[in-house]
Amino acid sequence: MKQQSKNHSAGISIGMVSILMIFVVLCLTTFATLSFVSARADLKLSKKASDSVSEYYAADSAAETYLAQIASQLETADSSWQQTVSLSDTSLECSVAENNALFSYSVSVNEQKNLMVVLSCPLDSNGIPSGELSVQKWQVETLANDTLQEEPVLNLASQPPLLP
Repeated sequence: MKQQSKNHSAGISIGMVSILMIFVVLCLTTFATLSFVSARADLKLSKKASDSVSEYYAADSAAETYLAQIASQLETADSSWQQTVSLSDTSLECSVAENNALFSYSVSVNEQKNLMVVLSCPLDSNGIPSGELSVQKWQVETLANDTLQEEPVLNLASQPPLLP
């Protein structure tokens, strides 16, 4: 009788060890899968951030080039400076406000963002820009996306009750 009980308890303990091992393997597999998914999401986010930074610095470099073009054109400016100051690849808006010449232009960062630049330069008594350009605004602005449609709002409070 004693031999039967020893064999019986040994069979149960081997089964418990097998169940425990299966549970441990399932847990390790689950954690490995979660780690892989998390690392993959981090990689996508890092690439997106890297692309965004590269796009911004490309636009910033172009805006600096435009600023240098404007500064060099203003060095030789005369009374018709508003007609002669221009940029080759982008539109430049010139205006006069409070005895300052204002120049504004934008550089595309990507499809959703533009780098907006506003520069000012003091005018002398003859109305000719003199002195150095100063940056009034150097800011990334998000473009309005007209393709987004608002979802209809469900007014659940005015609905009749479902149950009588």
